[in-house]
Amino acid sequence: MSGATFAYDDNEDGRFDDLLTPGYYHGGQGDPFREEVNTFVHHARLERMHHPFEDPTGVRPSYSTPANGEFGAGKGPGGTGQHHAAIDLHLDGGATEMPMYAAHDGVATTFRDADKYRHYLAITKSVLGEQGELLGTMVTLYAHIDLDLDEADSLFMDGQPVTKGMLVSRHLYSGTVGGPHLHFEVRYYRPADAGTETYYGLGGAGLTEPSAGPWSYGRWNPGIGYGFADPRNHGLFIPAAVEGLSHSKLDQTRQLLTWDQAANGVDHYNVYRGMINSLAEGNYDHLPVPEGCAVTLNEIQIDDLDDGESSYYLVAASNSYGEGDLGEGPKGTRRPPSGTPCN
Repeated sequence: MSGATFAYDDNEDGRFDDLLTPGYYHGGQGDPFREEVNTFVHHARLERMHHPFEDPTGVRPSYSTPANGEFGAGKGPGGTGQHHAAIDLHLDGGATEMPMYAAHDGVATTFRDADKYRHYLAITKSVLGEQGELLGTMVTLYAHIDLDLDEADSLFMDGQPVTKGMLVSRHLYSGTVGGPHLHFEVRYYRPADAGTETYYGLGGAGLTEPSAGPWSYGRWNPGIGYGFADPRNHGLFIPAAVEGLSHSKLDQTRQLLTWDQAANGVDHYNVYRGMINSLAEGNYDHLPVPEGCAVTLNEIQIDDLDDGESSYYLVAASNSYGEGDLGEGPKGTRRPPSGTPCN
């Protein structure tokens, strides 16, 4: 398995579409830039993020996201100026004092007097490929925070290295239009980008190319950035029915297990990656089964995010076996181990 060559799936084959630069959608199968973006997105999504409101004991406050604060919502004049490239988190009661935590490791940078955001903190992390090569940069923004109040509390984050789950801010800005809230945004930058550029919006300097693919609004600088991640592709903000499952399972990338070629005449198997809702949907690699044996990888958990129920698909680790239809069951359902692993 270590010598396998992986082809990274098209972004729109996944459960949730990221908001990507128009050049991605203009390219057909095999287009070099399209493959470049697919490779970056695959490796970026391996980062299962920490919820920005979750404290060290695993407790989160009550919050909500209005319809116009959802990822991809229409914004601007008539709701058609651009898409909302983030998700907005409003604390119940309009509270402004709220500890916020790093979604992932990286280096923190703070910004004041920023267009649209006023104050924000960015956590920057390099995204590396299979051989350790730089594929680009992931930059996660915490916008509409109050850096003045943070620094009054002796919380100085500019230039500081941070680790996932580390405290990065304590205050939301009380004067934000629409009420105090956290604007949580994940940007994908190319290897040559500085990682601070604006490359998407209503229009203006450098923003000349219209959105493409499933996206209708906004304009892009076609030479900067790969786009914006839907945070759900990093394991965040999953509906309540799924949130009730074990976080230790939800927050890890899973891979499908085995087909036994000798017993069933099956000569390929699918390796699934990330949060996906069925065996027919999601990101996967179609790989050959070595002759005469079963292929055993790790555990997979596949969550149905649409049915509002607590049911899910789960195959147990170690010698687990399935033929495509793993069956649905309530929380805790496991299929018993069987099959012969490859040596």
